[in-house]
Amino acid sequence: MADQLEIRPPRTPSEREAAFHLRWRILRERWQQPPGSERDDLDADEEASFLVVAVDAAGQVWGTGRLHRLDATTGQIRYMAVDPRARGRSVGRAILDALEAEAVRWGLERLVLNAREGVVGFYQRAGYVIRGPAPTLFGVIPHHRMEKSLAQPARA
Repeated sequence: MADQLEIRPPRTPSEREAAFHLRWRILRERWQQPPGSERDDLDADEEASFLVVAVDAAGQVWGTGRLHRLDATTGQIRYMAVDPRARGRSVGRAILDALEAEAVRWGLERLVLNAREGVVGFYQRAGYVIRGPAPTLFGVIPHHRMEKSLAQPARA
């Protein structure tokens, strides 16, 4: 399925809103969090963050993720969400690859993220390692702090 989707920043306000709605539906709704809880201040600043969507030819958003800078060398990936009908079809990996490529363009050396228990294996397969516990979301969703080095080995 990922090969039938375009992974890119939203081109229209409606694509951007569809990304936020997907984030809310996947990451917040089940825990009775209100619409709007899937956003933060960085979402309003397109220079401070990089949002991507996985969108099909009809304009339906199937996945989304965001990168933002923590400091000069470190970025954080947040709000990764894939429609359940598209899971297991490499959509999440395509989104992650796009965010990592942007991090490299920004000159970042490492990425961090907080992963829910059920997706730790996904991130480990992509080269992330667990660095310790992360805050428990809504008091019930354990997370792990994960990290990946983007530093390229020195050439001889």
